[in-house]
Amino acid sequence: LQLYVRTIGRKHMQKIYTNPEQLPAVLSVEDVGSYLSISRAGAYALSHTDGFPVLVVGKRRLVPKNRFLAWLEANCEGE
Repeated sequence: LQLYVRTIGRKHMQKIYTNPEQLPAVLSVEDVGSYLSISRAGAYALSHTDGFPVLVVGKRRLVPKNRFLAWLEANCEGE
């Protein structure tokens, strides 16, 4: 299993997850975006949709890995 890290600019680094085992137990919205290969803005928009498993802690939006993977499986089309 490999986890790729890409440098964006001087300060920001983006984790690129290639399979579910690499995901942390609690994901940030940026982690969700990286796993789904969508933009940060798209990941935040997704986190505001009804039924998406997000925990709001102060101003942070966190996503439990097990609930995210279950949501992803339940919302895949054509399966």
